[in-house]
Order: sequence, then structure tokens, then C-alpha cells
Amino acid sequence: MVQAVRGSVLVLGVAALLATSACLPTQPEGRSVGVRLDDGVITMLVPLCAGEVVEAVEVRAVTPEDRPAADWRASGDLAGGNVLTLSSEGWRETRGSYEHLGAISIDVATDRGYLGTVIDDLDEFRGLPDDTYVVDGQRQRSDEVEAGGQQCRR
Repeated sequence: MVQAVRGSVLVLGVAALLATSACLPTQPEGRSVGVRLDDGVITMLVPLCAGEVVEAVEVRAVTPEDRPAADWRASGDLAGGNVLTLSSEGWRETRGSYEHLGAISIDVATDRGYLGTVIDDLDEFRGLPDDTYVVDGQRQRSDEVEAGGQQCRR
């Protein structure tokens, strides 16, 4: 009897997990973000899907230890576009600093999922030509980065 009850609970648990995972936001594969650094401020170009909204951005130092709290966080994007300036301006709320961090991870939360990148050395993002971002280690113009948004599910 106990075996049957455990089996039923397991089946119900798996069914509930599958039902909820179908409701979770997903992100299309291959949507890489562009990053540049101007005067100590990170700017990101994020290929958003039509109607997709950025909810928050978090920057964390990459360390061997777990870092549950973000070193820098912003929420409430006031500009409402796909160019995100990681400064205290243009957001409803910001806190922290990434100024003296070495290797970092940047996570962008949207109303449909998450995008992000890891940066080993911010120096490679300095002094880029106008309208140029680093995407997965390669320099790309903004129109090339934005083309990633065309991979959205219809």
C-alpha cells in the first residue's frame, strides 16, 4: 500500500512539474548580447523580441564562491528600449557598483526570460568604434546584434 501511495505521489509531482514548466518563460536560443564600455560605464545592446520588456539587470563578480547578492542591480528600465546603460540614470532603482570588479557576469531579466554574458576582462570592451559592441568575443555593429532578436518564436 505504501509503495502505491509513493508511486501516485511521484506521478502527481512529475505531472505538476511538467504543467508548471510549460508556463515558464523561455528564450530563443542564440540571442547573444552586445557589450561596450565607455568612460567606465557598461552599455549593452540586447536583441529583444517584439513587445519584450527588460525588468532588471544584475552584475556579479565571477568568483569561486557562490555570490547570491548582485554587486550592482538596476530595475525599472525607464528608456524602454534594447540599449541598456548600466549606470544610475535611466532606471527607477539602482544599487551597488561594478567599478572595481574584475571578471563579471551580467544577467538581464525580461518579462519572457533571461539573457546574459560573462566578461573576463572589461578592457577588451573599451575604446570600441561608435556603434560597435563585443558579442561572444567578436566585434559586431549594432544592426548585427539586433538581428539576434529576429530569432524570436512567432
